[in-house]
Amino acid sequence: MYFFAFTAGVAGLWAWALWPIAGRRLELNATLQREHFGMLLAFILVFAQALGVIRLGGWSGMAGFNILILYQAIAMIIAGCRDLSLKTTVAGCVLFSP
Repeated sequence: MYFFAFTAGVAGLWAWALWPIAGRRLELNATLQREHFGMLLAFILVFAQALGVIRLGGWSGMAGFNILILYQAIAMIIAGCRDLSLKTTVAGCVLFSP
């Protein structure tokens, strides 16, 4: 039940975040950028685990999600430096710190 509640919440937040973009004609690169793919993949993995399609437990699950968090942090730092966005850079640095 907790997995489905979490999955429904994440799906709702993604829909809410993408709602203003739906009416515009933007390219895929402008809508989903590289720093968004880490959390999207984590959502897909949690959703697949909640449905019972895959089983992520123990060291393999921990390693997979740690790699996704590391990717997310580095992608946010790179995107923040590229776009001169202090919020994105600081969020990536905080995510990267232990």
